[in-house]
Amino acid sequence: MLTRILALKSVGVPVSIVRLLRMWLRKSLTEDLAHALMINHKAGVNWPVDELETHAVAGGNVKDVVTAAAGLHAIGADYTRRKLLDIDLILGRAPELVIAFAEAHRDTPDLTFDAFADRHLQDEDFIRSVRSQAQKPPGAPPPATSG
Repeated sequence: MLTRILALKSVGVPVSIVRLLRMWLRKSLTEDLAHALMINHKAGVNWPVDELETHAVAGGNVKDVVTAAAGLHAIGADYTRRKLLDIDLILGRAPELVIAFAEAHRDTPDLTFDAFADRHLQDEDFIRSVRSQAQKPPGAPPPATSG
């Protein structure tokens, strides 16, 4: 426990010692949460500590969520934190979805992460539909979806 607190303070994570001790008493200051807080700080994601703690306690993978958020931050993509947290809890594959989004976003710059995630949750192969739409001449009808 002490090593986690020292590690967090040594990298400059803006969390008070008192707050870290409270997290330790609640048994929520796990190694995964401490690592996620460090990534959160170093990558400039700056998610609220209480939101990450709550997600960890709810069974979410905070390291994956913060890594995914850092990826979205790096490409300058807008996203809602709630959507990313939901993706992690529902699918458990937030980083994979961000990688797929980054690829689709290169082809379709107006695409938002939230729209991409919604379509992914609806089990639509969005990357394939974006690519096929990009190859069609202007004014052509959109591809038919099965469902």
